[in-house]
Amino acid sequence: MKKYILFFLPLIFWGCQKDYNTIIDPEPIAYQVISISTGETFSYSPSDSLINIGITLKKASDINSVSCDVIGPDNSTLNPSPIVLNEAKTLPDSGFNTYSVSFPMSKYYPSGTYQIKFYVTDINGNTETVSMHSLQYNNGLISPAPVISNLVAPDTVQIGSQNDTLFVSVLAKDSVGLWDIASVFFNSFLPPDGHPSSTNPIILHDDGTFGDKVPGDGIYSTYIILPPVGVTAGTYRFEFQAKSFGGKLSNKIIHNVVVQYGSAPVISSLVAPDTVQIGSQNDTLFVSVLAKDSVGLWDIASVFFNSFIPPDGHASSQNPIPLHDDGTNGDKVANDEIYSSYIILPPQGVTKGTYRFEFQAKSFGDKLSNKIIHNVVIQ
Repeated sequence: MKKYILFFLPLIFWGCQKDYNTIIDPEPIAYQVISISTGETFSYSPSDSLINIGITLKKASDINSVSCDVIGPDNSTLNPSPIVLNEAKTLPDSGFNTYSVSFPMSKYYPSGTYQIKFYVTDINGNTETVSMHSLQYNNGLISPAPVISNLVAPDTVQIGSQNDTLFVSVLAKDSVGLWDIASVFFNSFLPPDGHPSSTNPIILHDDGTFGDKVPGDGIYSTYIILPPVGVTAGTYRFEFQAKSFGGKLSNKIIHNVVVQYGSAPVISSLVAPDTVQIGSQNDTLFVSVLAKDSVGLWDIASVFFNSFIPPDGHASSQNPIPLHDDGTNGDKVANDEIYSSYIILPPQGVTKGTYRFEFQAKSFGDKLSNKIIHNVVIQ
């Protein structure tokens, strides 16, 4: 909940044309990349199998040639030797040079992420790598969908007084190869009504980060940070899937995780009268109770009592009646674990007899405390 309090972490991308973070050399740049004109995706068809590879550099007098390699998803180089790009004609005072070439792709090349690596060779024969660019290639062939299995995920997570971690992993396989798996993810559906999380889809990783132990082993993992407060308790539904570069979705694994807060609270030290005499003016019925929780005071969602009215003991329409530990409604000291309230009894209109008050506390994990029952006679 990426750890995802439910998951926002930096990624590094190659091939961004806006800020040119694909430039390799961090030292003073001899050859400045102005733009890369190669697209980010390419789909093979018999009538269109050529990728247009292009790069524009700031004009430099010592450039002899510009070349590139096309590197496949398995890190093999498709071309036997660097491909020399052709220089386009530009105006003498333009300040830049553009180089381009067309490279034929094959339907037998696997779909996946390709890297185009650009080089500049100077007039002295020195070659520098100046940029890399990512290209998603679809060979147009029908490939089977990935398959996921071996889910690792807890059934129950207990929220404590510090951050807790929810770890999940799943094994993903593809008959074409791991390189054909574009993403492994899960969608989270939240209690109490099962609405989808705004962070969906939540990505799992096989690169040694985000809790993943071994990169490239086909086990995709991530973890979610669960803070002590602010997480909705209840049953979460996680739906895991993988997706290929051809857009094929794997089988779906559905797993429920119950998120709950600490143990049930305990109440004691009830303060309440046994008898209240109705007078000619408003009277006040004051009650308080001490509430504790082993996790901490923050885990107590509410302290309350239910009132049952004479003569037949039916439940009051005001139930549950909350008690407070915030310095209001008769509470003397805020956050001292003593929850209090008072009830105003007017001179007329109050049914006389024996009232049964049932006191309880409730945790954010919906755990109820012990119950203290006390009778108050109003006369």
